[in-house]
Amino acid sequence: MMLTKISRRSFLATITLLPWLSIKVDLARASNPFIKVKDYFLNGHHNQAGKFYVSGFNAIGSEQFRMPLPEMPHGFAIDPSKNSRLVIFPGLLGTKAIIMDIIGTKQLAEIKIRSGRCFNGHGVFSPDGKLLFATENILETSEGVIGVYDAITFAFLRELPGHGLGPHGIRMLPDGKTLVVASGGLRTYPETGKYYLDLNNMHSALLFIDAQKGSLLARREIAVHRLSIRNMYFAADNTILVTCQYKGKREIPKLVGIMQGMGEIEMLEIDDDNLWSMQNYTGGSAVVGDVFAVSCPRGNLLTLWDLKSKKFIKSVKIKDVSGVQPCDQGRNFIASANTGELYKIDAKSLKATRLDEVWENAKWTNHMVKMTV
Repeated sequence: MMLTKISRRSFLATITLLPWLSIKVDLARASNPFIKVKDYFLNGHHNQAGKFYVSGFNAIGSEQFRMPLPEMPHGFAIDPSKNSRLVIFPGLLGTKAIIMDIIGTKQLAEIKIRSGRCFNGHGVFSPDGKLLFATENILETSEGVIGVYDAITFAFLRELPGHGLGPHGIRMLPDGKTLVVASGGLRTYPETGKYYLDLNNMHSALLFIDAQKGSLLARREIAVHRLSIRNMYFAADNTILVTCQYKGKREIPKLVGIMQGMGEIEMLEIDDDNLWSMQNYTGGSAVVGDVFAVSCPRGNLLTLWDLKSKKFIKSVKIKDVSGVQPCDQGRNFIASANTGELYKIDAKSLKATRLDEVWENAKWTNHMVKMTV
């Protein structure tokens, strides 16, 4: 017992000499019985002055760090071989991906994309952490490519064909060999990246691409004209969930789909009133148990879906809701909003509670990521 007391005193004396962030996430001492792993939530944001940041907070919303960025952040890729390292990707037309280590809250490197290309929001590491894949556009044509980078030096290695226009979300199947890419099908003006061209001829699909050869293994479409598949979420039992945005004006199509492996996409059931409230737009998504949460910023709703029945359950009103992730050991969701507010949503009662911590002047972006360190 005396030995335990001495160890505690020695430990506490040591940590008082360390920077505050490294106390929270120092992996080198993760085996110490007095240090518990914690979940940290990262979300990009900007402020009224047009400054861009990525910030981390804990499960009650308290700020853990804030790091400035050169461009508007969008998606993240966590290194599976070193879970304190991640890549922050900019949105469409972005040219700089930032590699960050949250232990020291520092930038490790920067990927400056090559001429004639831009990043398109997302990326993923290979399971061994040796390669990084990023969705990219050829600026002049919006043709998609997958940039492949050395994940140690972050040097560009080669391009894989994107097999379509405007690739956005990207994940890797558990086999470590197959990329899953949300090909949005959108042709944009190279000057802005926001105004769409030739929507009558857009073809969106979820693509399965050989990560080594770049060959197209499978293509799955949703038979709704002008419906753009934006992202996917991997759930248990080989389930893939897809979220969409509708770029037309004449319809109100279903926006959330489910598939098994490379099977066909089945759209989840929802009544017309709640579907209209989604405003044809989805943002971030996450799963807790059998509940799938999908944010709808334009509809000011966090929608909740039952994966067993494949049906809409209910929605929670949150103004300009954006990112969402599981928290509290899978008991709740945590969600961010463009107002700077953060919310907890009980995964059983589906009741939302606003957290006391409000980030003044923080306009959170659509995607949140959880890092356990």
